[in-house]
Amino acid sequence: MFEGFTRQGIAASQATINLVAGGSGEAVLLLHGCRETLAMWHKIAPALARDFTVVASDLRSYGDRSKPAGQTDHANYSFRVMAQDQIEVMKALGHDTFMVVGHDRGARVVHRMALDHPAAVIKAAVLDILPTLTLYQHTDAQFAHIYWEWFFLHPGLRLPGDPDRCGARTLLAARTRRAARPRGDREASLGLDGGAHPSVVTGGELLSGRCGPGMGGHGEGLRRSHGDAAGAKPGA
Repeated sequence: MFEGFTRQGIAASQATINLVAGGSGEAVLLLHGCRETLAMWHKIAPALARDFTVVASDLRSYGDRSKPAGQTDHANYSFRVMAQDQIEVMKALGHDTFMVVGHDRGARVVHRMALDHPAAVIKAAVLDILPTLTLYQHTDAQFAHIYWEWFFLHPGLRLPGDPDRCGARTLLAARTRRAARPRGDREASLGLDGGAHPSVVTGGELLSGRCGPGMGGHGEGLRRSHGDAAGAKPGA
C-alpha cells in the first residue's frame, strides 16, 4: 500500500500528524472521513502522484498519532483546530499553498480551512457533505434517523449512567463493539479506522479520539459557523 510514498509523523503545534507523501508537481492534500484513515486514499493517491505531489494525512485523533484529551468545551477538536494542524503540516513539508480534497469529516475540515486560510488553499474539493450549520438548520426526522450518532455527541446531552461525558460513552461502546467484529477485505481497503490502525480502538485516549471531533463540531464549530453566517470575519 502506497508504494513509492514516504511515511512520517510531523509535529504540529498541538498534535503529531501521521502522513504519507509522494509524487511531484503542485501539492494536493487528501483528508479522510469519519472512522477512516489516510489508507482510504491508497488507490487514488498513486494515480494522482503521476502529476502532483500528494500528501494523505490522518486527522487529529485518527490513526496512529496524537489523540489529545478533550478540553471542557472540546474546542481542541473543532474543525478550525484540525484545519490548523494540516496547514502546519503542509508548511513543514514546504507547501505554503496547495489544493485539498476532503471526504466526510475531512470535508468539514476543508470547509473550515478554506474560510480560515484562503491564501493557502488554491482549490478545494468537498465530498459528501453539506455545511454543518446548514444541516442543523434543516434538521427533520429523516436527517435525525440517518445521522443519529451526531445527537449523542451534543455537549449538553446527559444520559443515565453517563453523568460526566454526555452521550459519548454510550456511542463509544456501540462503535467499539462494531469495530471488534471480523473485518472483511472491503472494509480494510477503505481504510476504516481500527483496520489499518488497530491502536485507535485500543488506546487509552479512545474517548477523546473517537468522540472529540464530533463534540468539537457541535460546540466550538457551530459557534464559528453562526459567526460566519452573520458576516463576522473567519478569525473572529
